[in-house]
Amino acid sequence: MMRSLHTLPLVAAFTLSGAAAASIDINGGLSWNGWQLNGTSNQLGIYGGGSTDNVFEVYTTLFTFDGNSVTGNPAGSANLLPGAFSTGAFANGNRILGVGIRRISGAGLVGNGAGIVRFDVGNDSYSAASSVGGTDGKVSSTAYASAGDFNTQFYGANFTPSTLVVFTGPGAFTTLPSGNNGGDFAFRGFYQAANESYQLLFDLTAMPSLYSNVNGSAIGTLGDTFTMSIRGAGNTDVVVTIPAPGAMALLGLAGLAGTRRRR
Repeated sequence: MMRSLHTLPLVAAFTLSGAAAASIDINGGLSWNGWQLNGTSNQLGIYGGGSTDNVFEVYTTLFTFDGNSVTGNPAGSANLLPGAFSTGAFANGNRILGVGIRRISGAGLVGNGAGIVRFDVGNDSYSAASSVGGTDGKVSSTAYASAGDFNTQFYGANFTPSTLVVFTGPGAFTTLPSGNNGGDFAFRGFYQAANESYQLLFDLTAMPSLYSNVNGSAIGTLGDTFTMSIRGAGNTDVVVTIPAPGAMALLGLAGLAGTRRRR
């Protein structure tokens, strides 16, 4: 089944390094220990397109999975148990990327199409707007996606995985539907309605093997860096560039220098 997808107008560059499993809060955004605050959606260099009235903070984290538990009674996906979702996904030792959003003002988080993250594996598809409120940001997969780029989508009502879309070119894609691979995915989402926040987790170790053949298409190779566009609040989008797993390993604890954390 093919779906119409939209990108976020927010773009930010940041670095991630591995963190101890015990230091990462997985609770839908009730707290942010172990997460890096990268900026807000109305910040130059982060904003990609859409309304500037929908303002939200963007967080990221990277950690090694070690039986991590979900706390704080968040709504959304089921518990994170090693290997419980797709073969090899969320197994101990896997590298997990986290993307978090906390609404400040404007449109709410939960709605139609909420929770879309697009992966630009070649760093050649998406880019921020040259000004906040500008219209020159490249955030549309219909217009800009390259072969091997892929999107993950979560149901707006409860942030459970919906589809994985793999592109063969701008606007051309195939979909891993519910029911394929047991209807499971190597990504999960949790949210706190009262706190107006969500945390999305992606298993970077499992994805390449799980998505090497999606209805005849494959995700591209995650090189030294890759870019993501992230649905935040309302119709406001963001784009972020991060090191891929191999580069992250080289960063080590030095990558934490100068980062900001919210507690």
